[in-house]
Amino acid sequence: MASTSSPRHWLRWAVVPVLVAGVAVATWVQAAPAPSTKLKPPPAILRPSPGEAVLIGAGDIAQCGSDIDERTGVLVQRMLAASKNAQAFTAGDNAYPDGTTDQYRRCYEPSWGMFKGRTLPAAGNHDWRTPNAAGMRATFAGRFSQDGPLYYAADVDGVDEKGAKVHWRVVVLDSDCDKVDCTEQGAQYAWLKDEIRRQGLTKTLCSAVIFHHPRFSSGPHGDAETMKPLWRLLDDAGTDLVISGHDHIYERFPPLDADGGAGTAGMPSIVVGTGGKSHYPAVFAREHSLLRDTDHYGVLALRLGQKGWTSGFWTVDDEVRDLHKGTCR
Repeated sequence: MASTSSPRHWLRWAVVPVLVAGVAVATWVQAAPAPSTKLKPPPAILRPSPGEAVLIGAGDIAQCGSDIDERTGVLVQRMLAASKNAQAFTAGDNAYPDGTTDQYRRCYEPSWGMFKGRTLPAAGNHDWRTPNAAGMRATFAGRFSQDGPLYYAADVDGVDEKGAKVHWRVVVLDSDCDKVDCTEQGAQYAWLKDEIRRQGLTKTLCSAVIFHHPRFSSGPHGDAETMKPLWRLLDDAGTDLVISGHDHIYERFPPLDADGGAGTAGMPSIVVGTGGKSHYPAVFAREHSLLRDTDHYGVLALRLGQKGWTSGFWTVDDEVRDLHKGTCR
């Protein structure tokens, strides 16, 4: 792993373009750097209008000794530069291998840390390898307290491609269920139930949920049974889309209920553990899996509308390999 004085370290800082400050994610958001004139716009099929509501990111991201996270980070920056209302997200395992403060500083900060003021971060199991996820807490100090929960909710506002006002609610959960109680008796469940009640997610908002361990996956880690109680609560509330990482693949599922059944109910989900760490195989094609990609690094870009969204899996080869339109419930 490179030291802070190595040529590799300085290259990480030099090759990544920087951005204009966007809108506030919440009260904690800091100003972002000004953009590089060398940033290309996103591909036309994903390109937002200047004020369009956008959510873009991935999980399983940064490791010193690789430049893939810089390449995925540049994709995020291109989208953030295209719309002042675009926000980034992480789906956990943000800094490898242990999520220490030093690994965040040397591996995450030079690539995805360039836009951390516009990022909604989720925690993963590698982030929790450092006691109390201290590296993540230090990196996103304005978001998290030293010992508070790593679950929260935020707004993504803007306009759609036609200029109409858009307001989405994004819930970020902590799926490390050996660190936080994911059962119906846990504090996270109680908080989520209250969030649903207060925000009226069922009736008034389009909503997305981000957490690390996928409830359904064809990758080596497979289905996270521990997330079943929270999935059921979200599904009953009418949540529209779930995003996860953990398995280092891209995969998309149709609406499924908490037990994996397809029908009129259920939530669609996307696994996007393709932020830069490595690739995993799809060890099997899980029932109802619509698409699997185990060969490409990239990010999930969501253009958000009043009644639905357009999602694209945008790879470091500058290709959109999966384009999908979804409708809010």
